[in-house]
Amino acid sequence: MFEPFFQDALASGGALAASDTATQQVIGSSRYHAHNEVLSEVEIGWTFLARSHWGGLYNGEMKSLML
Repeated sequence: MFEPFFQDALASGGALAASDTATQQVIGSSRYHAHNEVLSEVEIGWTFLARSHWGGLYNGEMKSLML
């Protein structure tokens, strides 16, 4: 179901893998999308996290780093 989404993310060149530094395990991904240089805009998000990492600080920290 998600394979086309992830293939598009990889093709975009804006996909990022998220890993837990304590375990070195990949815990999800996020991406940049719809960059508009004229308007100086870009979407951040499109984030997926392993259920074990829902809630807490992970999503907010990821978005802060992307900004």
